[in-house]
Amino acid sequence: MAQATPQRHSLVELGFASHAWLSQAMFSDANMDADCQIQLAKECRSLANKYCNLAVIKYQDKQMTRFEAAGLGIQSWIAILKACGEAGVVETDKNYKFGDRGVTCVFVNYPYNESSDCF
Repeated sequence: MAQATPQRHSLVELGFASHAWLSQAMFSDANMDADCQIQLAKECRSLANKYCNLAVIKYQDKQMTRFEAAGLGIQSWIAILKACGEAGVVETDKNYKFGDRGVTCVFVNYPYNESSDCF
């Protein structure tokens, strides 16, 4: 195949499209409005990419995830998988006897360079 032709790049282009479709499905399942979807698209696509890399593939005659095949090992957040759009309460203050002690938040992605139980 010739270099820089659509035939050569078709698998990559298909991968980009499938990640976009996956993130759109994650947003629709989370019932987010269009404004939130635009603001959070990058994080949701990053989460979709992480979940796609958990797929088991055959690499050098062994069954492993794409993370393992790339030499990254098992990710720590795998034990506590969350769905995009999952709601939760984040504790903000314990000192007040009355009033709100937390804020309702929506899960979008796992943080970088943090422990696995941090959202």
